[in-house]
Amino acid sequence: MVRMGSAPFDVRRVPVTVGFLALLVLGFLATVFSPQLALPFVFQAGSAPLSWITYPFVANGVTGVIFGGLWVWFTLGSLEPVRGWQWTASLTAAAIVIFPVLGFGLIAAAQRVVIGGAVLPIAALTMTWCALNAEAEVRLFGIIPLKGKWLALIEVALVLFGFGAGGVLAGVAFAVALGPFWLIGQGKIPLPGSVRRNTRTETKREREFDRFRDEIYRREKEREEKGRLRKLFEASLHDDPKDDR
Repeated sequence: MVRMGSAPFDVRRVPVTVGFLALLVLGFLATVFSPQLALPFVFQAGSAPLSWITYPFVANGVTGVIFGGLWVWFTLGSLEPVRGWQWTASLTAAAIVIFPVLGFGLIAAAQRVVIGGAVLPIAALTMTWCALNAEAEVRLFGIIPLKGKWLALIEVALVLFGFGAGGVLAGVAFAVALGPFWLIGQGKIPLPGSVRRNTRTETKREREFDRFRDEIYRREKEREEKGRLRKLFEASLHDDPKDDR
């Protein structure tokens, strides 16, 4: 079972995660002093390009910032120390930008697209985490045990029905957009900063490890066999009829 907070807090190991969380907090504070920023972002032809990357950090309520931030720390914060900050930055950027790109594509299909807050990017990050932890068990609401692969399906359903309420096409498009993030988690879609695997070197190491393991197993069996023979020999001495004279 995966436990939250199992790794010690170290900003140097998770700079992208900490930066994302800081922007969530700063965006929330900005909406407190400028309530108009809290309005959901409507994709339209004249939308400012800057809004493509700022929309996740506004229109988040206090509960959204707290629980969303905890979930980002749990998911993205567990991936970054292993995958590195470059890979994590690439993943986060893709999770933020893909939905505005789809949004402007939907405009061409005469669809009105409204999003706001970090729900969609966090859903994308969650999909990658679920793919990497498909068999890991988390506690939904701290009570219900749930494997990562089933959590991924729940995320897809939430996006499909949550954003499909205002337009079915938008809900379907955003739900389908989560698919590539599952493939990223499975390693089928590489990201900038991904560690390239040297298959030949890994195969050689695997063979060496197999030989080392087999040699240990062989020696262990020899030791057991010698021990068994020694016990049989000692038992035969005790049972020798000469000892009864």
